[in-house]
Amino acid sequence: MREIKVLMHHTPHVNRHKLDKDDAHFGGDLMLANNFVHVMRGTESSICTLEDGLLSTLLCLKARESAQTNTFQRIFY
Repeated sequence: MREIKVLMHHTPHVNRHKLDKDDAHFGGDLMLANNFVHVMRGTESSICTLEDGLLSTLLCLKARESAQTNTFQRIFY
């Protein structure tokens, strides 16, 4: 079990979320890579769409830009 702590900087509260490994995003890249191999072998169907992948990439790029520029980034979807 993993725990995520969300520090609420504007209040004295800390929110804690306990996650089972199976319910979390941990290892998502490995899961996608394994699924891709199985799709190529013809033993599984894809677990996500191309649109999902493009949106995920867009979110990552905007998050990086936000961190580098200390600005909010709009996502047009």
